[in-house]
Amino acid sequence: MNASDLSRLLLQPRKNYVEVMQQQGRVVTDADWNEGAALDDEDRRRVLRDLIGPTGSPDDGFALDLAIGDAVIPQPVSYNGAAPVQVLGYRLRPGALYVEGQRFAHPADAGGLGGVVALQAEALQMGPDSAPLADPGDTHAQFLYLSAWEQWVSSIEDEEFREVALGGADTSTRVRRMARVTVTEATVGDDCAAAWATVRDGIEADTGGTFNAAGTELASSARLRVTFVPGASQDPCAPCSPDNLGRYLGADNQAVRIMMAAPDRYVFALDNAGPIHRVRPGPVANGLLPLEMLTEPRDEARWPLRNTVAEVMPWGALLDNGQKVADTPGAFLRVARGYDPDTNTIAFDAADAPALAALTRQWDASHPHRAHLPNDADPDGRYLYVRFWHRLDSAADPVLLDVAGPHTLLNRMGLSPTFSGTGIPGDHWIVTVRPDTPRTVVPWDLTQVGGVAPHGPRRLFAPLSLVTFRPPGPGEPNNAEIVESVADCRLRFTPLVDRDGCCTHSVGDGVTSFGDYASIQAAIDNLPAGGGRVCLLPGRYTEAVVIEGDGITLEGCGADSVIVTPAGDDVADGLVHVTGSRVTLRDLALETAGQVGVRVNAEDETGGIASDTIRLEGLTITADQRAAVGGQTRSGIDIRRARDVTVRACAVSMDGSLSDDSGVVLRGEEILMVGCRVESLPDTGGSAAWCGVQIGGGSQRVTLRRNTIVGGTGHGVTLGSLLWDAETTVSTSTTTFGAGTGLMNPQDPCAPVGVLVQPVAVAETRYDPRSAGDLADIHILDNRIEDMAANGISVLTLMPLEEDEGAGEMITTDRITIARNRIIGCVDQSTRLRDRSPTSKTKKLETGGHDLFGKFTVSEIKDAAIMLVEGEGITVRDNDIRDNGTGDPNPVAGISILYGDGILIEGNRIRNNGLRQSASIPVGDPTQAGIFVSLAGVASNHATQDQADPLGHSLRVLANAVDHPNGPALMARATGPVAVVGNHLLSQGSNATSQEPGQAACVAITNMGAPAEAADLQAGEPSSDRWLMPARTEEYLQRTADPAGAEPRLGQGGRVLFTRNHVTLRWVEPSEVGTNLGAGFSAAICSQDDVTCTANQFSMNVEDPGTKKSGDTVFARQPRMSAHVVVVGATASVSRNRIAEGVNDALLSHLTLGGLLASATDNVSTHLGFVSTVNTFTPNSSDPPSALPGQRVDRNNLVWLTPAEETSGGTLVSQATARATANELFNTFASHCLGLTVGSEQPFNIVGMLMQRPSDDG
Repeated sequence: MNASDLSRLLLQPRKNYVEVMQQQGRVVTDADWNEGAALDDEDRRRVLRDLIGPTGSPDDGFALDLAIGDAVIPQPVSYNGAAPVQVLGYRLRPGALYVEGQRFAHPADAGGLGGVVALQAEALQMGPDSAPLADPGDTHAQFLYLSAWEQWVSSIEDEEFREVALGGADTSTRVRRMARVTVTEATVGDDCAAAWATVRDGIEADTGGTFNAAGTELASSARLRVTFVPGASQDPCAPCSPDNLGRYLGADNQAVRIMMAAPDRYVFALDNAGPIHRVRPGPVANGLLPLEMLTEPRDEARWPLRNTVAEVMPWGALLDNGQKVADTPGAFLRVARGYDPDTNTIAFDAADAPALAALTRQWDASHPHRAHLPNDADPDGRYLYVRFWHRLDSAADPVLLDVAGPHTLLNRMGLSPTFSGTGIPGDHWIVTVRPDTPRTVVPWDLTQVGGVAPHGPRRLFAPLSLVTFRPPGPGEPNNAEIVESVADCRLRFTPLVDRDGCCTHSVGDGVTSFGDYASIQAAIDNLPAGGGRVCLLPGRYTEAVVIEGDGITLEGCGADSVIVTPAGDDVADGLVHVTGSRVTLRDLALETAGQVGVRVNAEDETGGIASDTIRLEGLTITADQRAAVGGQTRSGIDIRRARDVTVRACAVSMDGSLSDDSGVVLRGEEILMVGCRVESLPDTGGSAAWCGVQIGGGSQRVTLRRNTIVGGTGHGVTLGSLLWDAETTVSTSTTTFGAGTGLMNPQDPCAPVGVLVQPVAVAETRYDPRSAGDLADIHILDNRIEDMAANGISVLTLMPLEEDEGAGEMITTDRITIARNRIIGCVDQSTRLRDRSPTSKTKKLETGGHDLFGKFTVSEIKDAAIMLVEGEGITVRDNDIRDNGTGDPNPVAGISILYGDGILIEGNRIRNNGLRQSASIPVGDPTQAGIFVSLAGVASNHATQDQADPLGHSLRVLANAVDHPNGPALMARATGPVAVVGNHLLSQGSNATSQEPGQAACVAITNMGAPAEAADLQAGEPSSDRWLMPARTEEYLQRTADPAGAEPRLGQGGRVLFTRNHVTLRWVEPSEVGTNLGAGFSAAICSQDDVTCTANQFSMNVEDPGTKKSGDTVFARQPRMSAHVVVVGATASVSRNRIAEGVNDALLSHLTLGGLLASATDNVSTHLGFVSTVNTFTPNSSDPPSALPGQRVDRNNLVWLTPAEETSGGTLVSQATARATANELFNTFASHCLGLTVGSEQPFNIVGMLMQRPSDDG
């Protein structure tokens, strides 16, 4: 460390000195002044240490300026001119941090100064070894800690405080507190304590030092004893006739600084090594490396001579005025040519040039302090610092002196040092000797046996932050690292003068702590009318608390302040029951037994707002059951009828016993739940508690952000709640009914959850459920939802239908956004939900019937990671949905939406949801697709349905990646505009032994919206007298009733855009799936308006052991499916697609049926494809479609494998077979999809056609 030119340093707090007093007529030395200031500083430091503790911050000082979900883009940074490395350019927040009573400040980032960890103003010598390096593609953790010390700064370093009026002489120095942030890689999954322990262990191993118990100060193990050399003087210039006791042989009063330059090497200098000089290196010449001394030596006696040891110091820190503080220890070199006053230079040996090059003297162009660092505009700014130590006898002598000796140079002064322990570079002692007292060393304790610890520096450390980065997910910048978690490892304290930290009353338990009151309720009851703050001191408090007033804060000491459910059978509904407004509960631990932890208001029939401005922060709630009637485990937090609510950084844990309560219930308006953990993880077996988070019916403007939800029988996030009507009146105790009431079997904890709510009986009174209201403006963002037995995010239930015809009551979620969540390992019930449900009923649109390309049954809650029933403005974006329902062969949906308008499904990763286990179930359920939408464009299943907005969109499916092991990747039906763009859609087939005939196995889209030409159409239009048009145009556009067997027409604007998608059916596992598979397709799109299918890549690989036989037989060469891609619309355009399948996987690559206009151009396919309108194909024939250039376009399509013209010998497939199959399919599609019958309708019998054996004669 740098030094001042002191006469002595004598700071001895152990003597309990607190002040230096001057006396009249006496000389005041620098030591008197310095020691007085040091005593004051030490006394102040000890007071702050007692008040604050080893370390603490009153604000955000040195905290990471990052939040979960932040994207940090790596940037290249060059350190000292080396090749750039990729660093993470995150910043620190301004503020203060106290360590061992010393205050270290991180300034506000004003004018571009400060902040960036990788380019610190306090660490100009930073290199890649201590910088936040990027690690793209991997999940990794970084730990940040502070290293700090005090350092003398001279006017040579900061010229601003030099008094120029003195004509060149300097006066005092300054003491500066240095604070640097170091970044080290940590183990993913470690917490702050573990990461900090690892860092401390490493520092101790590297230095040989030892941390104090608090882990904030590193003490060196080095010790120094100084005695005198007995015998005759070895210095011919010393006074004569020394005696044998030994003494100081010098003629001057001196402060000798002895400093460790390496663990076992030292240097020393007179004048406390105080003088420091600015130097500028020059080019190597004649074997020497010259240094121009920008600061000249003070006098000839201080000229550095040949063989003097010089310490060259680079810049360590940048001051706000552009001046630089030296970094020590530096590079220790031997002066090869002494000071030349004519050139004002010294020189080192040229071989020392690499040692200087290793000192950082170049900084990256992006450095925020670039203007104050050397650059092309400031060529004179490139200087270093140097100070001079002992002078060697010979150029052959080692530069650094060995602690083991011999100590020849010090012995000449009569001093004999004895070192022990391992030194840390920078450790130093100041040995004060005087000729008038030649046998005395000050401080006196330097002569004691065993030596003394270094006089300095004090090395202080403190943990700052632990951050984990992960690779980017869908919708996140590809070149970024995403913050997965960030922990503030600093300790915090509240300033004494901060009014927010003052307590109106304090409460102690009389054992651990003592306060104004021994009862929480008593303290609350005695608050002023305007409220106040009750501080709960450490202890255990067995009492229920009621907060009825306004403006009340109850704050504890975290896990040390525990409120416990009282004993007995008669307990209050809530351990802490709040009915007031402007209430805050902070930093408390609650242990409940058969009791809600924190209840805000009771439920009532009106649902009106009763409280506002509720804050729950830092609560830890452990919920357990109670051995009594009604003693099931209850919710940790239950908030009803409240507005402006924040639940932050809370933890709720349910014990896993049978309970129909959610872990957290939120019902109200303007609610934020952020950074919380809700779990039900019993030590053994699965949880029987519903758990999760429930957003109650009627809630508006609710946000769940960055929460972790793990374990439970119910849904991770349950949307909606119920009110229960008794046989004669509305129940007034609905709050005792949990989310799972009517869905769970209270007598059987192993029974799966139902999907339709059942009535319940309480004390022989029957209660029937009804919805508590719809939800609006719900945001579920950045949460992690794992291991829920039911769905990840789901509406509570579909209400039972009344006996009269019509649909049941549904829970509506309008303007809901579900984004950036990770839903993993949910849907884990041993028995499927629907197996225990009442008989399903169908709705107005006959959703239980057969659609052309699949069966849609939507009368029950489906197994899905995300399940919504109905709503407008639904956004599901950038979620990671994987590994759900992997313990059961029944299919599981990734995203399932029954009814909605304005649906956006974008950027989701949906993979491995469901168990791939071939031939394990009798019949598949195509509604359990990776993405399933029962009906988009209609936001309700009520009898009077709203039509879709023809100018907006009913459904957009954009940039999703779906890999579905059991069932289609995408199934959707709509009655408004649909866009499916830029997706990766892969299906691995179905686990069923029998397939639905005519079903699409990978992608199925139907749209019932009428074309724009049918809007506001007058009678008789379009008239053949006025228009030239395809035959049957008027019939199609003027349709007023749906033909029998055809898809219904609903609403206007049924256009479908399907483009830039990758669609793959990879059905390769052995299974008995032959039944009806040949009558299916991989991808099928049907619309009563326009279909545009362009620029897609389709791929199919199907193995079908159910019909495929081994060996080279005709059966081994039969097509597995009738057609790969089918596109049907009133108008249809199929262009620029690549359609690839195995040689025997499909008879036809693509079929395009435009009811009135059709175009297929520039496609590249494996097998034949056909395009037709209803006017150009011939049913029950093998004739190709006729040419109508104005209505049908078939141009520039390339076919890789064209079959023979006729079947013969062992050839099963021929062009004639392909044309006949195409015509039969055209006939079916025209009738069932478009309602345009051509000739007499024939049954679709492609299976029989493909399975027919050829005759013996070929």
